[in-house]
Amino acid sequence: MMIDTTLEYLYQLHNRGIKLGLENINKILHECNNPHDKFKSIHLAGTNGKGSTASIIAKILQNAGQKVGLYTSPHLINFNERIRINGVPINDSDIISFTKTYRDFFEKHSITFFEATTAMAFDYFRKNKIDIAIVETGLGGRLDSTNVLSPIHTIITEIDFDHTHLLGDTVEEITAEKCGIIKNSIPNTTINTKSNIAEVIDKFSTKQNTKTNYINKDLINIIEHKTNKLHLNYYDSSYILPQAGSFQAENSVLAIETIKNESEEGEVSHFQALATAVSGTVGNGNIAGVALAIALGGPGATFWMIICGLIGMSTKFVECTLGVQYRDVGED
Repeated sequence: MMIDTTLEYLYQLHNRGIKLGLENINKILHECNNPHDKFKSIHLAGTNGKGSTASIIAKILQNAGQKVGLYTSPHLINFNERIRINGVPINDSDIISFTKTYRDFFEKHSITFFEATTAMAFDYFRKNKIDIAIVETGLGGRLDSTNVLSPIHTIITEIDFDHTHLLGDTVEEITAEKCGIIKNSIPNTTINTKSNIAEVIDKFSTKQNTKTNYINKDLINIIEHKTNKLHLNYYDSSYILPQAGSFQAENSVLAIETIKNESEEGEVSHFQALATAVSGTVGNGNIAGVALAIALGGPGATFWMIICGLIGMSTKFVECTLGVQYRDVGED
């Protein structure tokens, strides 16, 4: 079985449509000896910013000495981009091997494309003994195939109308579906502060006996904004972002605050030293590299973020040099 044949088979699983629910994913994961139980994870749901926030978190942790798995969707160029460890995409041989091993099971139980790729990612992470996985949902949250994880932290990125035919006609209904990833006594962080959305998040947080940390976008104060520089403060943290839109600043603050929380809780180690993260973003046909330098210390530590523009460079250059690509919006 060659990679082209393997991918052709996997892509035709799209014909089985989207099956919301955890029955199938639990079946295939059981067949794989439950790999998702073997590593820590941070789980993200939301409408906008999942991919960028996940990629920033993954790079921060990687450069702090962690072996980090990253599972995002959809891919931009190659299927392999969906499943990465320390920025390196899964090998063709691993895709072929997993598909060959479980193809009969996929057929017997009518496993969908996203269920198969989710199981592949978790199995790959387990086999490679990662320290932590950063995982974004494919669609919604409550019934998404990724919602079998037992994360150390959950994140709800910006919520708006999406997939209303599956998630609900109102933003409150959509929020409720995405809040389905919130777990009992597990901290949650969100960028959503609109009262109608926050009310739903608070309801789920209370139900799950946990606390949600709200990133208040109103407290992201712009100190200086030029065509090539955005300088802002968030509480006692300072950011400098050349050639970056405000939406990327919000995603970055969300990522950093999540890591700070986990560092304080003792779940993520090696965060008293400088962590340097490099990642890439693809949006509207433009390529941009993101270099994130974070100095973590005690209270009042200053965070410096530098976003370096690589606009106009080829996707292959960015992929090879930076090793990470991510999307702001998009489901499987």
